[in-house]
Amino acid sequence: MRKHTEKRLQQRLALYGSFLAESEGVVGGAKDMKDVSLLAAILCIALVACADEFSNAPPQTISVRGEVRSPGTYEVTNNMTLRDALLAAGGPTEYGVRLLVMRGTNTVLHVQTSRVMGYHQKTNAVVRNGDVIFVQHME
Repeated sequence: MRKHTEKRLQQRLALYGSFLAESEGVVGGAKDMKDVSLLAAILCIALVACADEFSNAPPQTISVRGEVRSPGTYEVTNNMTLRDALLAAGGPTEYGVRLLVMRGTNTVLHVQTSRVMGYHQKTNAVVRNGDVIFVQHME
């Protein structure tokens, strides 16, 4: 499950949980199995509603282009870094020396591929949905 989906699911469950906690059966202790069954049914309905909402969410993707072995579109994984994205695309070719990260119409990063592939924390940023990573050809 994607990170934002997990967070929204936790928020929904917290909302339903607070509703259940405020209900008479939980605050005063469940009086009988009928109360417990009713609360369990409400929680199940909440879980199904949340699952239906999030299962229809489109996958988040990035595009890796230029001097990589397998250019294409890749699904964003949890905390995916530039290095992870390049590895998903087969890594840079021997001619790929610099990369650009574009978000919308803005270039947000311009760095040497060796710095990204070498585990440099400052240049190994986390990618976002819709990022375009372009590995430039050595001139």
